[in-house]
Amino acid sequence: MGIFDKQLKNNITFSDVAQEWLLYKQPILKKSTLSYYKYIIDIRLNSILGDEKVSKLKDYNFNNITIKMQEKLGNNSTRDTLSVLKSILRYMDLKYNLGLNVDLIAIPKLATRNIEVFTKEETETLENYLKQSERNIEIGIWISLYAGIKIGEVCALKWKDINLKNRAIIVRNVVQSIRKKEKNYYTIVDEVNTEYCNSRIVPISNQLYEKLNSMKTKNNKNNYILTNSETRIMFPSSYRKVFNRVLKKCGIKHKKYQALRHTFAMHCIALGMDVETLKEILGHTQVSTTVSTYMNPSIQTKQDYLNKLYK
Repeated sequence: MGIFDKQLKNNITFSDVAQEWLLYKQPILKKSTLSYYKYIIDIRLNSILGDEKVSKLKDYNFNNITIKMQEKLGNNSTRDTLSVLKSILRYMDLKYNLGLNVDLIAIPKLATRNIEVFTKEETETLENYLKQSERNIEIGIWISLYAGIKIGEVCALKWKDINLKNRAIIVRNVVQSIRKKEKNYYTIVDEVNTEYCNSRIVPISNQLYEKLNSMKTKNNKNNYILTNSETRIMFPSSYRKVFNRVLKKCGIKHKKYQALRHTFAMHCIALGMDVETLKEILGHTQVSTTVSTYMNPSIQTKQDYLNKLYK
């Protein structure tokens, strides 16, 4: 390393390198992901490391950051923050040859989730209500229940994305709320990014086809499905309120919107769908995500097997 490089290393800070890293990542990241990473850097990491000189980071105890993050953040937010930190440090180590042992930074394990689904009775009640509804704003609930599409993807759907001839929904975009500062969000329409391309094709079932077919011809193809407008977008936070009102009308106990997607996935598994096919429909990048989310046996399933042991 030359004299100029040594001087640079002695003067440059973590904050400087973090901004370099964002520029390095920009061509390969979605706008929403880039904004989220910028938020992590500006609000979480720079408050701890921002003014630290690169030359002094070799002796820094980064696991203290893990402890600090766990004290004030949830498990997932802590994992996201530490993953960004490790990526920045790897970039820094390659550029400035600091000899950092990044792999020694401990990242908490992902907590096991108990997914929430609708019971058979609740599903039937919801279906009966939605069959009678002709409101554009409520059809997104039907789409999520019968196609497993996320709330942000439903908000971004336009009628031109519904291909009735081929019985398919083309998921191209997603509406996402991105945190810019603490408790300060802004919303963007971003491209959906999958492992293979910037859109995915979700088959339309017979039940969903009937509902979409009865409504599509009444609407402009360039209109957003939920708002029936070319320009006005339904935000996910607003659509959750619509969903909650529908549950209340149906007398169904409150559940998160994602329970629609979970119910769809669990029904697919119960019918024998293979995990690779389900992965592609749901838009997961890795099969392991589908397996870890939906293939873990329930407590009741384990109990049923144990009860059969000595019969």
